[in-house]
Amino acid sequence: MKFVKKLQRAPDGTKKIYVAGASALTVILVIIIWVYFLKTALPNINPLAPEAAENQSREESLWEVFGRGFTKIIDDFSQKFSETKNQLGQSLEELQAQLQKTNEITVEKETAATSSTGTSPITEPPQLP
Repeated sequence: MKFVKKLQRAPDGTKKIYVAGASALTVILVIIIWVYFLKTALPNINPLAPEAAENQSREESLWEVFGRGFTKIIDDFSQKFSETKNQLGQSLEELQAQLQKTNEITVEKETAATSSTGTSPITEPPQLP
């Protein structure tokens, strides 16, 4: 408790040093826990099918794993890109079809509602008090 009270009375520069040190220790602790988790979890993960794993007789290097992952990402990206391109093409075709449509104007006989006698079938809304 003395340490906390001493730290509360310390100048701001000292407080910043303690905050930076505590932050660095926390980051180091998180990294250690993360590495431990990766070491325990990754050997249990087998992305290959059982028959493919049996056929694999050598250890893969880190770069081979990254290369396979990168290839998968590129394949997925190209597939999504082609799907998006196809959807965009369809949307543009629909837009072009809409823009090429022509409007028809039909002139009908004059009715009582549209006569030019001066009486309008539309009345003004009532005025509020």
